[in-house]
Amino acid sequence: ASKTLASRIRGAVSGVSFDQFHKRSTEIIQNAVFGKEKEFVIKTNNLLITSVDIQGFEPVEVSTRQSLEMSIKLAIDISSKAQEDKAKHEAEQAEQRAKGERDKQAIDDQAEAEKKRIELFKLEAESASVETTGKAIALAKAAAEANGIN
Repeated sequence: ASKTLASRIRGAVSGVSFDQFHKRSTEIIQNAVFGKEKEFVIKTNNLLITSVDIQGFEPVEVSTRQSLEMSIKLAIDISSKAQEDKAKHEAEQAEQRAKGERDKQAIDDQAEAEKKRIELFKLEAESASVETTGKAIALAKAAAEANGIN
């Protein structure tokens, strides 16, 4: 029974490319065992097989096994690199957003400082005007008193 199943599986697997098998192994193995039926009967002993639990597979040929190992390693490396690149990109975006917010805040602070500086100049001008007016009034009063005393 197991030789019959192994033979059917080997036959089906040999007809597909390595990449195709790697992507669709469960489907290929189940189709090899059952075909279009939902069950498989071995007629010599009336063994009825209704499901296949694929726990793992290992190539018999050394070169295929090495190729599989290299393919898996390459896939892991590519996936790791993609995750690293994604994390780096997200960090750069966050840094750019933070820099943009800092720059905007600096511009807002400068604008507010300019408003306060203008307000200060207005108050200083008003104060100088009041001081000048006060001096002029004091001088006028002093002159009037001096003229009134003479």
